[in-house]
Amino acid sequence: MTFKYPLVAVTWDDAHGTGATTEDPKEVPHRPMRITTFGRAVKVDEVGITIAGEVCEDGMIRNRTFIPKSMIVDVTRLRAFQPRQKKAPPPVKEEEPQAQV
Repeated sequence: MTFKYPLVAVTWDDAHGTGATTEDPKEVPHRPMRITTFGRAVKVDEVGITIAGEVCEDGMIRNRTFIPKSMIVDVTRLRAFQPRQKKAPPPVKEEEPQAQV
């Protein structure tokens, strides 16, 4: 099977937050959260990267994530898994009948 979009792993620094909870300000993480997102790179340009978690047979995409270029740490192109072809078992050797004594 051939895919139009390359499979990638994008490592990026994401902003984060919490809902309406009470927290001790001294214990709040004060840095981006390092994230790795996997998917098909459908658009890569000077603005950022858009990856899709799913590509439909009609060319439509689902589970889209856009990551701005300034947040990207690394993009690694991955090889898609290709199932191994089963090897045929080796031929069975026929034994020659032994002469009876």
